[in-house]
Amino acid sequence: MKKSLLILLIPALLFAAEAEIHPALAYQISSLSLDETIEAWVFFADRGFDSELQVAQELATFVAKMNPAQRTRRERERGTFDLADERDLPVNTEYLTTVEGLVTTLHGNSTIANAAIVTATEAQLHEVAGLSFVRLLQPVAHSVTLGLGEMAPDLDYGSSEDQLVQIQVDELHALGYDGSGVTVLMLDTGFRTDHDAFANVDLVDEYDFVNDDDDVDNESGDHGDAWNHGTATWGTLGGFEDGVHYGPAYGASFLLAKTEDVAGETPIEELYYDMGIQWGEGLGADVASSSLGYRWYPGDPDTPYEDLDGETTVVALAVNWAVDNGMLVSTAMGNDGNSDPDNPSLISPADCDRILSCGAVDSSGTIAPFSSNGPTADGRQKPEVCATGVYTHCPVASGVGDYSWSDGTSLSTPLVGGVLALLRQIAPTATVAEIRQALMDTGTRHDNQDNIYGHGIVQALDAASLLGFGAVEWGEFRADRNEDGAMLRWQLDGFDNGIGINLFRYDGDDNRLRLNSRLLASTARAWLDTTAPEESCYYRLELFDSGGEHYLSPSFALSASNVAIPGATSSLGFCYPNPAAESISFPFFLATPGRVELTVYDLAGRRVSTVAKVELTAGSHEVTWQLGDELPAGVYLYTLTTPDHQATRRFVLSR
Repeated sequence: MKKSLLILLIPALLFAAEAEIHPALAYQISSLSLDETIEAWVFFADRGFDSELQVAQELATFVAKMNPAQRTRRERERGTFDLADERDLPVNTEYLTTVEGLVTTLHGNSTIANAAIVTATEAQLHEVAGLSFVRLLQPVAHSVTLGLGEMAPDLDYGSSEDQLVQIQVDELHALGYDGSGVTVLMLDTGFRTDHDAFANVDLVDEYDFVNDDDDVDNESGDHGDAWNHGTATWGTLGGFEDGVHYGPAYGASFLLAKTEDVAGETPIEELYYDMGIQWGEGLGADVASSSLGYRWYPGDPDTPYEDLDGETTVVALAVNWAVDNGMLVSTAMGNDGNSDPDNPSLISPADCDRILSCGAVDSSGTIAPFSSNGPTADGRQKPEVCATGVYTHCPVASGVGDYSWSDGTSLSTPLVGGVLALLRQIAPTATVAEIRQALMDTGTRHDNQDNIYGHGIVQALDAASLLGFGAVEWGEFRADRNEDGAMLRWQLDGFDNGIGINLFRYDGDDNRLRLNSRLLASTARAWLDTTAPEESCYYRLELFDSGGEHYLSPSFALSASNVAIPGATSSLGFCYPNPAAESISFPFFLATPGRVELTVYDLAGRRVSTVAKVELTAGSHEVTWQLGDELPAGVYLYTLTTPDHQATRRFVLSR
């Protein structure tokens, strides 16, 4: 990490070689007049901390203040020992103050991106780029209108049956699943909360980031259409009025974030989106559904799509952070058409990996002509899945009892978001990757994928079955190395009518190898893989029952043996319990095998104990220390030293 103490103390060192100015921003500012301003993101090189110890202390403070639901979700996705990272820490205030003094306006900042959004002249931007703690200036992505289709007059406000049956939601409803216990974050332009479709919906909290207040309905100064889009998307996902309309997750709880300025007067919706994601994650949201999209100015002929790589726009960074912390995300592909396969038309954050970007089909399953296509700039297939986005039934904001039909990937997205809420209810311990993969593996075109349909129309019941729902209840899975290879063990319940089992091994590139030449007996509960590679891999079971149904188990991993894990970074986890009294456990992860030393110090820096000093393989490990009676109560530090990493955290000993 770059140390910034001298930067803060010696003004002469504030200015250095100019930071990178993104080509798209350079193109935009080249045509500005002398005093004309433009909006830009300013990315900082670091967060100004003096040491890794200070970072560890700040992260420990953040973790201690976590919302319980937020903590539970992060533990499910990240484990107990890596609940936070630097993206959770604030932007350095002295950096912000310095930048604010150089620009016309500083609008706000993103902790996730470690960046601030400013309005500035060309000369001011060059001054900012000369600051030693600034690494990049980037254009602000402006929202792309994903407007709803025209309301059809004199339509019967019947049911939403067709759009739910197409994605098998009706079958999950019949089994009693409605999204109960799941919290969904909606990010949109505003919402009509007094609509009849929401009369019996659980609204937990709401915030208007455009007007900086707690009212997401239309209010004084708002454009009259502000609540139209959000009312339709929220209602499509979770509204209900019996005999008129049902969303897939009508039993879920909701957080509403108004992040889009329909009037078009505020060019910083990216910041509002980022703030909305952080707000919802902090309140424990399990699912985020957004039918908003952003693209940088298309006026630069050299960079129309090169930054749609899932790693560049601020909204993409925000979504990646949310996914890292266990949130399931559905987002719209866009409505710019798919007539030219060689001309991708997707928007951001649909370019993100590990989410579900949603295309639109009609009731027959045919792709809508407006539904945007992939791939991403780095060649990944998009969209992931589709749902009804043509003539989709939804509440409309024209009246508290009004419903109609609309078009757009804005409507297919909340249908998929509702399915995500149902699957989270059904599989509360499944990871984001497992739920996402289940939906893709069971899509109607999973064996004929492309950049228009993706994996096809989502099939909620099939995905639920793949996650272990229904006839089979998955128990514990284990994969342990021994001198003969890898011993695999599993537990199953409810497989009384089973015919047999297949066992598959997957390598790091997801290539699949069937290990058994003949179908295993349905009573089999173990297998010795004598050909297990030294590299990390994972396994899945495929079960067949007498009714012709088959079920694919969740994956269970085998750690690498005496080899580094590609792309991984060693990390020190958060100890538990903390505070501790009798014993304490220190979890950690090794990306590289080798000698490990775990040492405890007091706050004066004196070594209290070397808890462990051993040779370990790459993978997850944990050391438990018996505290005894001699050590006095107080605050202590524990440091992990590995071949490629050193980290320090703190714990409290209470007596």
